[in-house]
Amino acid sequence: MPNKQKLYFVPMSVSGIVYYERLISYLKDRYDVGFLLMGHNSAPLTQMVDRCRERNLPFYHIALGPKRSNGFRVPVLSPLKKMLAHKKQCQQFLATIRPQKLIFDKIKKPYSVVAHEANRLGVETIRLQWSFLGTLENSLTRQKIAAPHPARAYYRAIQFLYNAAEFFRGEKLTINRSLMVTPKKMGVINAEAIEVLLRDFDSK
Repeated sequence: MPNKQKLYFVPMSVSGIVYYERLISYLKDRYDVGFLLMGHNSAPLTQMVDRCRERNLPFYHIALGPKRSNGFRVPVLSPLKKMLAHKKQCQQFLATIRPQKLIFDKIKKPYSVVAHEANRLGVETIRLQWSFLGTLENSLTRQKIAAPHPARAYYRAIQFLYNAAEFFRGEKLTINRSLMVTPKKMGVINAEAIEVLLRDFDSK
């Protein structure tokens, strides 16, 4: 019997794991199903890890550390170091597990890095819509609150140095941390959602 493909769900919370568990019985004949758990050291991450252990579900854990460090922190350099370390963790996951499919609840920070790396390696990335987005008119007119100019300049400086570090390491330029990564496939609840969701992605 040929080896089954590896399919990993990337949930945002324990409720996602509970939901995806219902699908395992339908998938297990074709896939080795697992979970990629990612988050800061907090109760939601602990709940996801505990759920997988209690239910004997295969999982891979990428810890992002505490949201705010209490130690010595150098502006620009400290977050840059953290970003590079996170990318290395994502690359290690893909090299170790070698999944063929990754299914995301969301493809934005912090999940955007592993999605970007997976796309680069030819892994099939899939974004599932979890709930209705409201009316199209309301979704299209929803205003985004822009960050203050000093904050935008600060994060752009970090992004510039991050891309420079990637360039000198021989890596392709990565995504902007503020943007979502375009998945290779999307699963939507209704046709109206397609127009709304595609505003965040490159439709090509």
